[in-house]
Amino acid sequence: MVVVKNLLDITFTTLPIVVLIVGWKRLPLHYSLFAAAVMVFSLSFPLLNITPLTSQPRYMMAAFPVIVLLALWGKRPRFDQFFMSLGPPLLVLNTVLFVSHYWVA
Repeated sequence: MVVVKNLLDITFTTLPIVVLIVGWKRLPLHYSLFAAAVMVFSLSFPLLNITPLTSQPRYMMAAFPVIVLLALWGKRPRFDQFFMSLGPPLLVLNTVLFVSHYWVA
């Protein structure tokens, strides 16, 4: 289960970084700089245990310009369908981890 948690943490830590790198030109400069600062600051202090990226996905959500980029890309039907198809499997996975008292946030 540690592997699953680490995989989720790595995925949801790198996804906002990739989204910002790909779409930074579509945002105002101050939004891009804010998101980059939030990401750099939160990644500057990893935990020194078996799961070093614990809570990083939660900290990455503070970089709201990433959500703005995803909303802009969501206007395209193919991207919207792809993005929405990820929801149910992730809901099931996170529910199983939560119910088994292994993963919270």
